Amino acid sequence: MKRTWYLLMMVFLLATAVLADAPEKKEQIVNKLLLFDGSQWQETFSPQEYTTFYMLAGSDNIINPTKTKVYYWPITKEYMADYYDLNEELEGTLEVYKGNKLLAELEKQDYSFAYPKGYYGGRPELVSGESAQEAAQKYQLEVEAYYQRVLEYQVAMDDYRAQLDVFWENPEAYKGREEEIPHEPSQPDFPVFYATEVQKGYILNLEPGTYTLQIADEPETKRTVVVFSPRREGPGYDVRPSQQWTVPQNSNEIKEAIYISGKQTLYITPYNGLEVNQYKYAKLKKLPTELSGRGGELRYFWMQLDYMQDIKLEVFKDGKLIDTIDQKMWYVEQTADAALGYNIIEFDPKVQGERPPSFEGFKVELDDSGRYSFRLVDENGEVIKGSERLIRNIGPRSRFFALLLPLIPILVGTLVWIWRSSLSASEKGTDKTSAPSMV
Repeated sequence: MKRTWYLLMMVFLLATAVLADAPEKKEQIVNKLLLFDGSQWQETFSPQEYTTFYMLAGSDNIINPTKTKVYYWPITKEYMADYYDLNEELEGTLEVYKGNKLLAELEKQDYSFAYPKGYYGGRPELVSGESAQEAAQKYQLEVEAYYQRVLEYQVAMDDYRAQLDVFWENPEAYKGREEEIPHEPSQPDFPVFYATEVQKGYILNLEPGTYTLQIADEPETKRTVVVFSPRREGPGYDVRPSQQWTVPQNSNEIKEAIYISGKQTLYITPYNGLEVNQYKYAKLKKLPTELSGRGGELRYFWMQLDYMQDIKLEVFKDGKLIDTIDQKMWYVEQTADAALGYNIIEFDPKVQGERPPSFEGFKVELDDSGRYSFRLVDENGEVIKGSERLIRNIGPRSRFFALLLPLIPILVGTLVWIWRSSLSASEKGTDKTSAPSMV
């Protein structure tokens, strides 16, 4: 009994020691990175253990060499930086080399991220220099104007409540004077435009290739950057059948057909897409992780970016244009009865109130006859390259063959197995009759 108690105590003490073991932090110079992924800017960093990082060509990126403390986190197998403990940004001229040739000498610039349609309203814009100061000032002015509207709204609400008290003292007195009945003032709208605080950093925009960066006379800041381009880019689609709106099909290739069965209603949402190398793209988003991108060095995939706006969808049947559709917001409401189900209705903020739309897209209604296709056109009626898609309707005969074809390999395999079994049995029988008898 005493021995068991000692063993339990030892296990408890060892477990406590393991839990209390904090990772060792090492002071070093890293490169803070804000890298554009085609839609947003991703934050990562380049420690001394990962001196090569990856960028998309033709886009603005932010580099900031910084002294901090780095530690390895074995649970996720990645290096992490403790900026709360130490965060000293280095100053100086950033030199950009290609091979042994000095291409550029960069100084830090003011920058800010502006959101013209609101923080959740689409892709941000990286603005620099005076434009960054102007964007931050514009946002500040809009916030101040909003608070002024709030003060005016509170005063108007006080007046409204006072007028309402007078109204309820003698409502009959307002007969024939309905326009004098007090109306509740509208709440002020929130600012739409948003901009982050102005910060400083080196803004880097390079063509495809391999480069070397470092702050002059600071060898610890030296890094290799691999700049790559998408293999292809173009519009892709989320295609939602009305019966399965939560499970959209993706279509990224112009040669891909969209298959339907019988009469259907589709909701089609277009987005901008990039076909990129899986390894480089994973490292762009999260560099100092052992597992990020592993196995994807030779693989490419389509990255879904922001949804496309200010476009129309042209629908063709048997090669003839039958409809031009506007993109709308849609709201999915559950049916009121006990049975599971839902209805997809056009989103109306007056009806749905503060509830957000479920999705945005083009509503396309198809019957079970003819050959359909669609494409996108911009505001000027120009066809957007790579947006054409063919819709194939699987009729009853096609469905029969679609069910039959997967059974053919099984049938052939069964026949082969029966044939080989019969041959094996025949050979065993021959051996038994021809073998000499033992006395």
